[in-house]
Amino acid sequence: MIYNALFQDPSMSWLKSMHDASTSVFVSMAFAIVWSMAFIYLMSAFAEYLAKGLVFLIFGGLWMATLIAGYMSTQPETAVPGLT
Repeated sequence: MIYNALFQDPSMSWLKSMHDASTSVFVSMAFAIVWSMAFIYLMSAFAEYLAKGLVFLIFGGLWMATLIAGYMSTQPETAVPGLT
């Protein structure tokens, strides 16, 4: 009887909306804990390899940028479009 009065009555639809919203918040908090624990586990297992890979990628990108800038500095200004 009380359930019908609270959840079936159209004038109390806001209460059902609040119940659904709180359920969503609790589920999202549980998923946040699960995903953060998975992230911590994966980072503890692979952090060294990820760090080495990122250092290699950044070094390679900076090296290529240096080579391109050096090449562009040897070219006449008219050969490089956009540098006016």
